[in-house]
Amino acid sequence: MEPTAPSSPLAKRQRPNDAALGDVTPVKPSMPSKYVAITNDASFQDISTDVLVESNVFDVTKHYIHSLSDIQGKYEEFMVYGDVAKTQTISLVHFGEKLCGHTGIVHGGCISTVCDELFGWTMYWITGNVGFTAYLNVNFRKPLPTQTSGIIYTELDRREGRKVFMKARVEDNDGTLYTEASALFILPRPTEA
Repeated sequence: MEPTAPSSPLAKRQRPNDAALGDVTPVKPSMPSKYVAITNDASFQDISTDVLVESNVFDVTKHYIHSLSDIQGKYEEFMVYGDVAKTQTISLVHFGEKLCGHTGIVHGGCISTVCDELFGWTMYWITGNVGFTAYLNVNFRKPLPTQTSGIIYTELDRREGRKVFMKARVEDNDGTLYTEASALFILPRPTEA
């Protein structure tokens, strides 16, 4: 029997703008087998909503990623799993057709923003604290087609006091590398928290 993966928290949400599109039904992307394996791996925990949303770290209605989830064609899937050792996250992001730069190709700014978001998510998962982006470097290796689900591996590189260095890569299910990124986040001083 084929392992099953949970549905995306975004897919469960009511999408008020869908009615305006009439009878157009978006094609739901299939779950990449690498990601299905992660969802069934006991060493990973689904942190798609519970870690950040339920902890009241931010207002979901004003948050970049979550506020766009109600609009068809933006983020069709956005799932995050953290390893129980708290050193990395692995995410699935399926960019919709309304996030293109060139037709059929995900805009690099969207990929950069998602990398920044996942760096923050990973930092919170690892440290339990919210920090601030001090440095973000994104290298695009290959255009990411919108019909491709991106698997984003985000991990701690090192920590020096309040400085949290991280790195990420965006791949498809076959391991094709589309983007590499690195970031430096600064944790606030205890009096700033």
